[in-house]
Amino acid sequence: MYSSCLSKWRKFHRVESRRTAVDLLKVYAEKFVRRRTLNDDYRGYNSAFQKALNAGVDINAYCKRSRSVMVPKVRGEIVYGTYPVFEALKANRRRIYKLFAKASVRGRAKQDDIIAEKILRLANDNGVDIKTLNADQLDVLTEYQLHNGLCIDASPLAYEELCDNDIVKGKIFPYLDNVLDPGNIGAIIRSCFYFGIDGVILARDQGPKTLTSAMSKASAGALERFPVYTVEDFPSLRKRLRNVGFKFIATSDENSAITKGYQSPIRLPDFRPISDKVVIFLGDERRGIATDILGQCDYIVQIPTPSMECADCSIRSLNVSVSAAILLYHFLAKK
Repeated sequence: MYSSCLSKWRKFHRVESRRTAVDLLKVYAEKFVRRRTLNDDYRGYNSAFQKALNAGVDINAYCKRSRSVMVPKVRGEIVYGTYPVFEALKANRRRIYKLFAKASVRGRAKQDDIIAEKILRLANDNGVDIKTLNADQLDVLTEYQLHNGLCIDASPLAYEELCDNDIVKGKIFPYLDNVLDPGNIGAIIRSCFYFGIDGVILARDQGPKTLTSAMSKASAGALERFPVYTVEDFPSLRKRLRNVGFKFIATSDENSAITKGYQSPIRLPDFRPISDKVVIFLGDERRGIATDILGQCDYIVQIPTPSMECADCSIRSLNVSVSAAILLYHFLAKK
């Protein structure tokens, strides 16, 4: 590893000391290890690694072979997976250009696979062209995601503007502050849809620029039928919602709240909301909710842990999507 780093280090024309040279080598070594770690992590969500392993070939050779696979031209974006495809066809929020399916999916539809049968029937009823592809073609189209033998070429989903009518009718809105991971966003949307929540809000410059197929997959298709609102920023949103009686509730662990200059959060089981109209703020797992937002919230709450071990380790919080589900259930149960 150090020898590979040395070749990069030689581009420096002058090194003042042996210590400087060693430090530079360490920097390049750390970058090398980090790059290798990222490549290893990629196995978790790219099925090409498993397919190459099953085929007994090198991953680079497998991907090179895959690049020679002929796939149809795509007009929009590829939405993949059984339930995202099913919900997209039902919701009619996208323009569906084409449905791609493995031959085995059509076979399942003939053998009383209810979802497969419904998908093919919806596509036929809506005049969507259905094209049969093999597994390699579907892998390439979906960039090796878990497609379940189905995907569609469709127009992208767009964020919705939060209008006054939405505010008047709404009761609970989760607000995502710098939550960027599509898996987390999709899981939060799935919980919101399950609990009958009115929509998710995020600021334009504090979240993903677009709604993606990965979010739809993580939401099990709930994204296809659920509104995700964007607003200019938090201060303008706060003014609009405050006028109709909303209270603002932030979530934080005790250490983060105290570090940012606030009192210890209220334990969730002890918290009794004084309004049935609330905005629940959920922050990025590394930094939490922004300090300027915390300062403008009415309450800060935490989900307590019964585990004493959590107090002395780095795992002092839940995944943000898990926290969202617990908080939503709590506030709905207290109504």
